[in-house]
Amino acid sequence: MKTIGDGTNGELLTVTMNCSKSHIALIDKFIKWGMVASRSEYMRTSLAHTIYEDLESIERVERLLKRVRKEDDSIILLPGCKPMKVLRRME
Repeated sequence: MKTIGDGTNGELLTVTMNCSKSHIALIDKFIKWGMVASRSEYMRTSLAHTIYEDLESIERVERLLKRVRKEDDSIILLPGCKPMKVLRRME
């Protein structure tokens, strides 16, 4: 697993976001239990983790597309669908 940066390599910017009361209550419990130091730390860590997962997903799709293109140009991939072979192209 890759190391997730904490965002301190550059200037930190302020972001305002709306959260439900239940989410804030859970984050506050995590702080109380010593899992994180602050809401900001929790949000930064969560955002970094989400970004990492999204990048991994994109990289997996790109690897798959490269493999499929090498094998056959007539295969198309749509999100959530099985690869499909193009039988006839309409021009």
